[in-house]
Amino acid sequence: MIMNTIRKWYTILVLLAILLSVVVIGALGIYTIWGKTNQDVVTIMNLTTESKAAAAGIMLLFMYLALMMEKRTMHPALDKMDSLAHLDGLTGVRNKTSFLETQAYLNQKIREGNAAFGLVMFDANNLKLINDRYGHKRGDSYLLGVVEMIQDCFPGCQVYRIGGDEFVVVLEGTDSLRTAAKRLLYTYTWQEQRKKEKKEPWEIPSVAGAYVAFDPTEHHSFEDVLAVADALMYQKKQQMKKEQNML
Repeated sequence: MIMNTIRKWYTILVLLAILLSVVVIGALGIYTIWGKTNQDVVTIMNLTTESKAAAAGIMLLFMYLALMMEKRTMHPALDKMDSLAHLDGLTGVRNKTSFLETQAYLNQKIREGNAAFGLVMFDANNLKLINDRYGHKRGDSYLLGVVEMIQDCFPGCQVYRIGGDEFVVVLEGTDSLRTAAKRLLYTYTWQEQRKKEKKEPWEIPSVAGAYVAFDPTEHHSFEDVLAVADALMYQKKQQMKKEQNML
């Protein structure tokens, strides 16, 4: 819709430029022939050349205006489309496409020898159970609650949804890395507090999480860090299941 409107106005401006150029050439040509009959052929040719130059100038002006209009209208639209292509449709956090771009960027940092980042891996517990028992609409609400918790505990950090119930927080910078473990612990405090405030299962997020910082002596790629975080997260998930069964 937006792109069609842009193309429509761009085409109209270009056609107007061509039309005005033809009119100018015609008008100056007629003036040259009928208004200067007492001058020699060279004068006529010179005036005809001037008319063409004037028409070309008008055409270039309108094409420039058309390009400026295209730039002002198309670029924001393209930026918006690019932004939407990198966001998860349900939760609004970054999606798998964006995650893969970040992965490539950090792998480049590793190759350059100046990488400093950490990953926090989360897996939402009981999503399938909520979907099956209460419906996918409640399951969506549950995932929104999970994202709310992650963003509350890791404010200002990039959050990615990389699977149906899997999320990753990418941490960069000394301050973020130094406080990562503390923030991860806070997610469990957050969950306990939510249990006191809400009653419905889909209103109480439950997640297993694990944090791993990149260590050049142990990790050779972004994927290495992610694999360790995933394994630790799975261990935490199994531990939480055992504790739940014991209650």
